[in-house]
Amino acid sequence: MPNDGLLLVDKPLGLTSHDVIAHLRRTMKTKKLGHTGTLDPMATGLLPILVGKATRLSQYLLGSDKSYRAVLKLGISTDTLDATGAITAEKPVSIKEEELRQVISSFVGKIAQKPPMYSAKKVAGKRLYEIARTGAEVERAPCEINIYSINITNISLPSVTIDVHCSAGTYIRVLASDIGEKLGTGAHLTALRRTKIGPFELSMSQKLAAVEAMGQEAFKECLPMAKVLYSMPQIELNSEQYQRIIHGNFLTDAPNDICRGGENSLLNSKVALLYREDLVAIGEFSVNDEAVILKPRTVFTDGNE
Repeated sequence: MPNDGLLLVDKPLGLTSHDVIAHLRRTMKTKKLGHTGTLDPMATGLLPILVGKATRLSQYLLGSDKSYRAVLKLGISTDTLDATGAITAEKPVSIKEEELRQVISSFVGKIAQKPPMYSAKKVAGKRLYEIARTGAEVERAPCEINIYSINITNISLPSVTIDVHCSAGTYIRVLASDIGEKLGTGAHLTALRRTKIGPFELSMSQKLAAVEAMGQEAFKECLPMAKVLYSMPQIELNSEQYQRIIHGNFLTDAPNDICRGGENSLLNSKVALLYREDLVAIGEFSVNDEAVILKPRTVFTDGNE
């Protein structure tokens, strides 16, 4: 019954991402589950669950672009930058729609963003939220992120709803707070729903309760492991190449036209190696004694399954 792959879950309000894993481990009767792209308890939406051997692929999803629908409330600032925190300041909201749109659009592009104190990011070996709970605050180096687009979908002051497409590592809570600061009103996040990660959309997911009700049948809902590596070049192996790769041997019959020179060169690049459309390994092209070779870096099968 168990399959290895990607299970897309619509996380409900109030649960941590770890809570979702705990629920599914019980109902699917497996410990080999992991999530990527953590969502706060107050956030809902798309949570990719890696199942079985696919748990070894988490790094390839963590860097994916993400999209969110967020609701900001102007005029009130909180210590957590969202509705779960204590109010730290209140200001009147008296702004024109044109000004609001101009300020929000000014955040599109590459910007520097400072991680919030209430986050899992580590500073000097400690989680920032652990430090924040003691009442202390430490200096955090800003990180460059990319906001590809922000679309305002509703204005009902003091609340504003926006759709955000952004790079990995973006904190929407911080974006909400920064927009409020630039407006001079302050702001905090009151609702957040993740709608997309890479090519995976919320419409492709299932409610957590529905997945739990499936029990072990939920394994059948997993997308193939190769789908996780959507941005990585993929090569289909023949039976002889497959046998060499799964036993840790390199290939010397790699197609040179896609390995050497030119804009399509894969030299020093990682590639997904498939056999009969199933992911069997991640390989890397390199040069050895003037010859191009394809060497397996991570092998997911021994051929006996």
